[in-house]
Amino acid sequence: MTARPIRRVLEAGEGPAIVLVHGWSADADFFAPQLALAEAGFHVLVPDLPGHGPEAPPDRTLDIADLSDSVAVWLAERRIERPLLVGWSMGAAVLLDLLARPGAPAASGLAILDMSPKPANDRDWRHGLASGHDRAGMEAQTPAMAKDWSRLAPPIARALFAAGREPDPALLAFAERRMMTRDGPTMAKLWRSLAAFDGRGALDRIACPITTVGGGRSRVYGRALDDWYAGRPAIARALVLEEAGHALQLEAPTRLNEIIATRRAER
Repeated sequence: MTARPIRRVLEAGEGPAIVLVHGWSADADFFAPQLALAEAGFHVLVPDLPGHGPEAPPDRTLDIADLSDSVAVWLAERRIERPLLVGWSMGAAVLLDLLARPGAPAASGLAILDMSPKPANDRDWRHGLASGHDRAGMEAQTPAMAKDWSRLAPPIARALFAAGREPDPALLAFAERRMMTRDGPTMAKLWRSLAAFDGRGALDRIACPITTVGGGRSRVYGRALDDWYAGRPAIARALVLEEAGHALQLEAPTRLNEIIATRRAER
């Protein structure tokens, strides 16, 4: 099957490439603060994944592998050389899938932003979603997503932001507005794919250095995940932005940009 096209890309600057891949039900504009990295001498590219963004039609058969296919084709078409790949939430799963494949594109590094390699919990894995949902529990949520997405999107947007305080009203309004425009059945299908995803083995097969950055106040994943990453030989650095939630690129953009710039400059 032909890879779905990348229809919109935010792009700024010239120099070593940084490619940022957004999460489930978001879009490229959730990385708008990272366009400032262009001022530090980097070529910043942020694609809308298929099924996401203002130009994306509904696509109710999408899964993680389809998104990886699209990113792989787009990277090849653009001839982007050894980018630092940055994946937030589902975007990290897409990049794990991509980089663990035979013939994966060469990358200078991978940064995983507040994402578990296996979102669904089970008897032997408790570093998935902080809600405790296992695969069956995640899949049980999908009929409501498909049927009544406009009702579910606002609380999903609120969960992006740090626990223990009210989110910035402008950021919350932005997230709600964007996420409500997604197609419910498309999001439900991708959520089902995330429920089945297990990228733990991919961590050991990826050739480039891996950095993880967790949100210290994330409502989506717990601090135990950050500790697990810190103990993995495949992880070069495991960092935590203490005051940020799941959407750490929006809540702690300056500090995250410093981390990204440092990682890219090292390669």
